[in-house]
Amino acid sequence: MHFLHPALPGFSHPFLNMNKICKMTIAFLLLATASLAKECPSRLLPNLRPIGGSALSWGTELHATAINLTGSNYWFFGLAAALAYETDALSFFAQGEYKEKKYSECQYPSDVSPFKLKRLSLDWKLDRFTVSGGRQEVTAGLGLGLDDFFDGLRIAYSGDKLHAEIGALILARSVAREAFSCQTCFFFEYTSSWKNLKESSWGDDKLLFADLTWRTGGHSLGLLYMKSIARDRLFDFQQLDAHGMFKLPLDFKFQFEVSGQRFDRDGEIAYGHLLELGRRFPIAGVGMFELKLKHLYGSASGNVLFTPLYGNVSFGERMHYSVRQGSIWGGTLQILPRPAKRLEINLQYYQNDSGLFSDVFSREWDAGFHYAIDKNKRYQLFLNYAKTSGSSGSISQIAAEMRIIF
Repeated sequence: MHFLHPALPGFSHPFLNMNKICKMTIAFLLLATASLAKECPSRLLPNLRPIGGSALSWGTELHATAINLTGSNYWFFGLAAALAYETDALSFFAQGEYKEKKYSECQYPSDVSPFKLKRLSLDWKLDRFTVSGGRQEVTAGLGLGLDDFFDGLRIAYSGDKLHAEIGALILARSVAREAFSCQTCFFFEYTSSWKNLKESSWGDDKLLFADLTWRTGGHSLGLLYMKSIARDRLFDFQQLDAHGMFKLPLDFKFQFEVSGQRFDRDGEIAYGHLLELGRRFPIAGVGMFELKLKHLYGSASGNVLFTPLYGNVSFGERMHYSVRQGSIWGGTLQILPRPAKRLEINLQYYQNDSGLFSDVFSREWDAGFHYAIDKNKRYQLFLNYAKTSGSSGSISQIAAEMRIIF
């Protein structure tokens, strides 16, 4: 697999009248994606408003962001609207967005519009099975290998201990996560997104996948297989992921995803992993502290690089590092003060190196807080300060964001 692979600078439900099986299925899918969207926090889906006594609900969300990046000021806003129809057997969901196209100079897809249809899907539920068709977000494991928006068909089975899912998908190019969702090319990151390496039209990138996850006693273990069928043969590959979560002694929790890619063109193999160790520490009268240590790695052998085409793992709240060749070490301390239950304080450190603690070429420090003004988190305020230092010097960023659901 041969790539020109630079480190690019950039930015990186309500459920009514559902039976127990349906709720378990959807809850599992929400939990699988909840930790993956820190950079674009939204509370629109859980806060849709019912329309009278019908199965319909709707909502809109406005967000405005102000940025100071090494002395330069930026401002932009976005607006989203959603409509849902949900019964025991059928669920329909639609979401459209407008987001200003403001970004610094960088390579950017010319076909990306500020208007996008982010979701348009129909779910049919039959006992323990759910059939999903249309435009939808598909996530497996920690999102290292699969976490993006697609048009296609999925069939899921959710049992007491076993969750199985298969799908045939086409990448939804206009809303693919790293293409536009989080203001790509506005802030700086090290990104390996193939979407910055080639042009792609609808139908160019097809995916077949199967995921099997077993859960018991608070533990989980899964296996994900993917087959990419691309118009450009350089992007044909097969990928096998093992992912899971284990509860350890002393109340530690360990999550992992280990992935191997075999590129069809030359039979070369590349691999990567995401590891996370975490623990919560309650302190009487003070609040809750949560510590997480993370490691993200991608292999490189000549021009054969681990490139998770449909994965979107990233570290950090406002400045992100996705999979690259080498390793990223990260640490996060989240503080939930007891006297202010709707306040979250985050302190983070990230280090990029070429090996295990060797050849460090950049470091980043983050500090920020998130405040939910109301109990249902319909009004939220985010503030974050980050500073990165490397061979080219230091860059500082202050970000403020307000989200309002109405």
